[in-house]
Amino acid sequence: KDGLEIKLNQYRAEIEAIVNSKDWTLFRSYFHHSIGSEERAIKSVLWCRFFFPHYFTDTTPLFHYELAYLFFAQENEYWAAPRGFSKTSLAQGLIACSIAHSWETFIVVVEKSFTEAAEILSAIREEFTDNPMLKAVYGELVAKTAEGQELNKVKDAEGDMFIGGVRLRAKGFNAPIRGLKSKQFRPSFVLCDDVE
Repeated sequence: KDGLEIKLNQYRAEIEAIVNSKDWTLFRSYFHHSIGSEERAIKSVLWCRFFFPHYFTDTTPLFHYELAYLFFAQENEYWAAPRGFSKTSLAQGLIACSIAHSWETFIVVVEKSFTEAAEILSAIREEFTDNPMLKAVYGELVAKTAEGQELNKVKDAEGDMFIGGVRLRAKGFNAPIRGLKSKQFRPSFVLCDDVE
């Protein structure tokens, strides 16, 4: 806990200095080049708090940093926490952070139903469309490639969209995942939320 507090204070001070300079290129680079899973986890939660204060209104509990660490782990991981502990909000924020920094190529979100999964992805898309700070720092990413080129041939649909060149797909629990492909990419990240 003490080590985490020291790192949090350090990262907060660094982020505040970058924000005050309004050097958004440095800001993007600061988060994009996080070294190691622990640093990425901590910085990503701080990223979520910066861009989505309307989602993250309370003090961040320590276990959110642990969840973020598991989220970015290279192994298959799972977590459980009671209702109301902001697991889905945190997951949405971490997915948005992954999109903004092109850490993944094809993200699949699996929920109890397709409708619920599509709603989660729509909320993420709305942030990239309507969040003024997110757009000021990262530009227009909806229906664009990672290089910022228009995706004219691809039309977003409910539960199936591109943001910053990252493909997002919604699936219900009983829908098949085997064989999913987006151009040359298979899913690089699959989030299963409340599928029990």
